[in-house]
Amino acid sequence: MEFPATMVVVGGFDPLQDWQRRYCKWLERSGKEVRLVEYGNTIHAFYVFPELPEASLLFAEVKSFVEQHKKTAPPKPITHPSSSLLSVSLLPSI
Repeated sequence: MEFPATMVVVGGFDPLQDWQRRYCKWLERSGKEVRLVEYGNTIHAFYVFPELPEASLLFAEVKSFVEQHKKTAPPKPITHPSSSLLSVSLLPSI
C-alpha cells in the first residue's frame, strides 16, 4: 500500500501518547517512512494554543517536514471552462 511519509507528534502529558508511539512503531514495521517528534512538556493538541512556544516550534517543524517531502513534479495547469474563476476554483464542476 502506498503511504506518504508521516510525522507523528507526541506531547509528554498527552494521555494518548502510548497509542501515538504504537502507531509510529507500526508504520516503521510496515516499512513506511515516519518521523517521531516529541515535546515532553506539552499536553494533547498543544498546537492549538499559539501562546505556547512549542506550538511555534511545531509549525516550523511541520513546514520543514512538508518541504522535505513534497513532490518535485511541476503542478498541472488548471483549465477554467467558465468565466467565473471563483466558482470554478472553489467548487467542483457538476
